[in-house]
Parts: sequence; structure tokens; C-alpha cells
Amino acid sequence: MKTIAIGTNENEQVLVHVHGYGFEKAGNPYDDYLEVEVAARIGGLSANYPGVMLAIELDRFATQIRELYDTLKGSISLKTLESHLDLEFSVDRTGHIQISGELREDPHYINNLTFELTFDQTQFEGTVRSVEAARQAFPRRT
Repeated sequence: MKTIAIGTNENEQVLVHVHGYGFEKAGNPYDDYLEVEVAARIGGLSANYPGVMLAIELDRFATQIRELYDTLKGSISLKTLESHLDLEFSVDRTGHIQISGELREDPHYINNLTFELTFDQTQFEGTVRSVEAARQAFPRRT
């Protein structure tokens, strides 16, 4: 298991625990499904639920988040196919990282948690490294 940690304060943090591939490699589109658990604490609110992510989504996000960290310009997003997790990262003119997101327990959008976080660029490196470690542990298989 690898954990993607977004934010460093335990009261303002989203954790995506990547447990592994959902299916054995069989040469079909399901080879890249990753089983994840999303755990979030945003102020007094919290969420904890299972979900899925594609390895290609993780791969793309790792590339984009590294570029955002290196340049501190622009914005990137992570939107999972099953809509369990939508995150938008942007950098303001002072170098602060702003994250807006929506967590969905169910792809049919019955329950969701919408939030915004802001943190300093010095706290961003840990997030970038955790995304890259997850990508290395669970690369694309198709």
C-alpha cells in the first residue's frame, strides 16, 4: 500500500491509500484499476470511503504535479473516471498552493464533501513525493 498525502495538518488533509490493483493482469482494460481508500479531515468534517482510480490517472497526475511543483505556475487537476475524487491544484502569485476538491462516496453523487485547502509551497514537496511513490509502486499495465 502507498499513501498519497495532500496537506500536512491532520485537521486539513486528504489521504488516498492505494491498496493495489483491483484485478490480476489479464490483458484487458480492467488491468489498470486500482483499489483506493479516501480518508479526509477538513476542519470538523471527515470522510472515509473506498473507491477506484486508474493507473493512467495516477501516472498523468504524477507528471502534472511534478511540473507544478518545479515551476510553481498554473493549475492541474485529478478527476477519476468513477468520480470518487476530483481535485484541482493551483498556485497563486505568492506561491501558495490552493486545492479545491470534491470527494464522492458514490459515483451517483449521493453524498459528497466539497472543500478548499491552502498551504505554503514548502509543504507541497511531501505531496509530490507521495504521488510519485504511488505511481512507482503501481505503474500502468496496459
